[in-house]
Amino acid sequence: MGYFEGMTQAAFNKDVQGRDLYFPNGKLGKGYVMETEGEYKEFAAFHKKRLVVMIVLPLLLVALRISYTIIIPVFVVLALGDYLITRNKTKNLARTNIKFSIKEASERSSKAFGLPVLIGLMVISVLMVLFFGLGLIGIAASPDPETPVVLACGVMLALGLLMSWIFGRRIILLRRAQKA
Repeated sequence: MGYFEGMTQAAFNKDVQGRDLYFPNGKLGKGYVMETEGEYKEFAAFHKKRLVVMIVLPLLLVALRISYTIIIPVFVVLALGDYLITRNKTKNLARTNIKFSIKEASERSSKAFGLPVLIGLMVISVLMVLFFGLGLIGIAASPDPETPVVLACGVMLALGLLMSWIFGRRIILLRRAQKA
């Protein structure tokens, strides 16, 4: 299973009756009851499309070297549109009182990702640490370092370290679960 499928699985949980629960905004929002398998499939496909648009489009704009004065408003419009579309799509669903569990979502997404995807994500995060770490050293060694660039590299380096820790931990937990 791929990255977006794993992330989609993290948005769902089951209640004691075995019904699927959908948490479109994770810990920050409400959960909704999926009464049928058809609803579950519909909302899983919807959630995957949300993720693709909200992650890939901004990354594509950055890769195309589009100005941040364009990227930021585009992202704000995307986020607002995502909120309104999700709110409209879930308005007729029953809400659940069950709270979203980050630990359970992490376990579900790790199982859905599988070991190869987790290892790939770990490699990417380590490369990110190396890239931004070396960039930070290079910028700091230059005679005229630019503060915004140094801050951006520092933030990305910290993000890479955090991602390396998260994916490393998920790999260890998945390996333990597979052995048990």
